[in-house]
Amino acid sequence: MVRFYASVLTALLLGGVGDAREIRFNRDIRPILADNCVACHGADEATREAGLQLDDPESALADRDGVRAVVPGDPGSSEMLRRIFSADPEMVMPPPSHPVQLKVEEKEMLRAWIEQGAEFEGHWAFQRVERPDVGSASSGAEAIDFFIDRRRKESGLEPEFPADREVLLRRLSLDLIGLPPSDEERRRFLGDDGPEAYEAAVDRLLASKHFGERMAMWWLDGARYADTHGFQADWERYQWPWRDWVIRAFNDNMPFDQFTVEQVAGDMLPGAHPDQIVATGFNRNHRINTEGGALDEEWLIENVMDRVETVGSVWLGLTLGCARCHDHKYDPLSQREFYQMFALFHNVAEQGKGPGRQGNFEPVIKLADDDDLRRRKELVAEIPRLERDLLKWLPKGVESLVKQPLEKRNGNGDNRLRKAIVDLKQPDVQGLRDEVLALRKEYKELVARTPSVMVMREMAEPRKTYILERGEYTNPTEEVQAGLPSFLPALPEGQQMDRLGFARWLVSREH
Repeated sequence: MVRFYASVLTALLLGGVGDAREIRFNRDIRPILADNCVACHGADEATREAGLQLDDPESALADRDGVRAVVPGDPGSSEMLRRIFSADPEMVMPPPSHPVQLKVEEKEMLRAWIEQGAEFEGHWAFQRVERPDVGSASSGAEAIDFFIDRRRKESGLEPEFPADREVLLRRLSLDLIGLPPSDEERRRFLGDDGPEAYEAAVDRLLASKHFGERMAMWWLDGARYADTHGFQADWERYQWPWRDWVIRAFNDNMPFDQFTVEQVAGDMLPGAHPDQIVATGFNRNHRINTEGGALDEEWLIENVMDRVETVGSVWLGLTLGCARCHDHKYDPLSQREFYQMFALFHNVAEQGKGPGRQGNFEPVIKLADDDDLRRRKELVAEIPRLERDLLKWLPKGVESLVKQPLEKRNGNGDNRLRKAIVDLKQPDVQGLRDEVLALRKEYKELVARTPSVMVMREMAEPRKTYILERGEYTNPTEEVQAGLPSFLPALPEGQQMDRLGFARWLVSREH
């Protein structure tokens, strides 16, 4: 009787008696295994019991002294089913002490899957994307409607009535620019009954500068953007030039492959221009520790960890951070592969902890408009020339300071030179002295108002990378070279295994 009711329940779950639907491993079986089984029978060798990995066909179908966990088409010979349906507390799986237990319907789903042939599938996230059949749809919008309409019919739902035009405009404006339409925009739209009115409203909103701001919001969240350090007193820093780069990229409709490559490795592009270098601020948005007792070595490692984890979540859709300490339990990523990716981001010329309380820390790129750059170049040549004219009137001990290029002087020495000029009392040179002081002040103000942004810059000599036991910077073990996870497509032949090669691999059509 129990078996009869279980069979009826299974039939209902699978679509009704006589109408059993096909069981799909990724959709129906993998979630059951993930919730109940892979903690002991998953990818992590350190915690794997009996050498059995149930989500791997090679392991699950293997013959172990005449016993097979899964026998396609033969539930009675499948040890997995014998164990999960057992009433013996010494045999049943999961064991009674396990915090999660299989539901009756989940057990029956596993039985039905084996009856249907136990077809395994690779994880959908790691399969190459194939273009689906979209019927007669000829455009992207029509293709989206095709899928929505198909699912609506499967669910027996009827479409809502079309929204009135005022509501439609409001939705459109809030979606595309995050702002409601103005009264004038509302009047113009409602007063236009032509067939192109909606398309014209879309075009107007896409052309708005606010479109890029709206689209950038989600990207800035994923990139952990902030203009403060995130530790202790949360001192200020200035990453807004990178934020503005993202907004411009959306407003300029930059192709996504370019958007990706420039943020991950724009500094490594041949002849990289300042905008491409600014783009790499993506990987300098991590927190910065300026606490006095912080250690450079420790926080250098933490900075790189952050980059690997963020690139993994944003571009690969994976939580790579688990593999910092051990092989990933749920995704096919080993600890070795994590540190091979770590090596790609370990060669940035940076300190680990912040050298000061606030501001931006090297490597940085300074930005200025053309007029400012031209004037700074003039002052760099003019000020030392006038200082040399003053040299015979100054106090001794500043000759070497006058001979140093203006942009390379250190603060203490230059302050000493400025004080010597201020103290100069000779009436014959008052005009020249005042001119030098005025030009020096102008130069200082120009430098002060020139924004900078923290960026990526490779070291000439790459750092060595080691697997860290339990992820601790004090426990390096085996040295590793830069590389990619083996479960994903390989780097194209002839492409360099570095950060730029990685960026191009991310957007490869073969990925």
